[in-house]
Amino acid sequence: MKKRGKLQLRSSQSVKYRLTTRNVAIFSLVAFFTGLTALVLNLSNSEQSFSATCTYTYTLDWSNPATFTVTCGTVNSAQWTVKNDSCNYYSPINLVGGLPGDPPRTTAIDVRVGQSGNLTNNDYASIIIYVNGSVYSNFVCRGDTLGGVFYVSQNITVPAAGNYQVRVAAKTDKTTEFWMIKNGEVTACVSTPPSPLPVTLTAFSGSVIDNKARLKWTTASEVNNDHFAIERSSDAGNYEEVGRLPGYGTTSVRHDYTFMDESTPSGISYYRLKQEDFDGTIKYYGPIAIRKNESDAHMTKPVVYPNPFTESFTYSYSAADNETTQLVLADQKGAVLESFPVEIKRGLNNIRIKPGIDLRPGIYLVGIQSGDQLTGFTRIVRK
Repeated sequence: MKKRGKLQLRSSQSVKYRLTTRNVAIFSLVAFFTGLTALVLNLSNSEQSFSATCTYTYTLDWSNPATFTVTCGTVNSAQWTVKNDSCNYYSPINLVGGLPGDPPRTTAIDVRVGQSGNLTNNDYASIIIYVNGSVYSNFVCRGDTLGGVFYVSQNITVPAAGNYQVRVAAKTDKTTEFWMIKNGEVTACVSTPPSPLPVTLTAFSGSVIDNKARLKWTTASEVNNDHFAIERSSDAGNYEEVGRLPGYGTTSVRHDYTFMDESTPSGISYYRLKQEDFDGTIKYYGPIAIRKNESDAHMTKPVVYPNPFTESFTYSYSAADNETTQLVLADQKGAVLESFPVEIKRGLNNIRIKPGIDLRPGIYLVGIQSGDQLTGFTRIVRK
């Protein structure tokens, strides 16, 4: 693939090269201008956004031998200098973290190489970046092309569980000419993308069709999704598997699922989805409540789930008539702590409640206020 860039000469006498193709394999630049104070190469990927948060970092420190290896040249606690010699600097082979198959890591690398003396075309500095041992990019600057700093800034893509390394090769042929790198002039920042959710569920509903429970759900995307197990309970506590549908693996396309429970019992049944990845990771969705024989609806014993709860819960029961009433939350002595206006419909009602007061862990009562009567009370535990 041909890569095109644009060279712009600014009033500050610096050159900026911006490469916006998707990937950089091996790229070699030889500047054509003389008398420049700096040569700046800024390479960015226009198809990705990068996080400013660094999961791993690297900074060159000449006082710390663990951060570098050099083949020759002069090293002190502040800088590395090469003159009348051909030498190499190597960063450590740095790992980017993650496991094979995880999203790749974006690594921002900055390298600055200074120079002094009357460098000529015979003198050069190369900045080479390796990914997993292979050359990812290669930048070359001849000594007679600038009179200041050779600077490369590049975002590279490294496979998860992979590694990268930075190398600078420098050569001069006189003792009065030299290249140098100071402390902090080679840095790297590895950004870890957020882990994708295994499944993005956008809808989950149920109804009774011909005395059978029909469950429907929709996914907007899936990652490593092996299957959905459909589980049923009569008390929203003890579940059994009643069926299974295969997932679509990894996909960013919407998928609609439908499952018919041929053996739905009469009364209220609670259904949830147990989604399992190929690696055995499990996530639950739901539950939802369905009542069979809706035409015979009457007030039944209410069920609260999840129980115990942390932030919110669902109060589920079947009513004989429509009415506007209050759902109340009380302490164990029956003192009302909070009430919630609700519109009750004939048949099954699932009312989700998120208390607006700070409840201490313990046992509470929740029920319906019908006129002056409090009915349908059941116990609920706040974790």
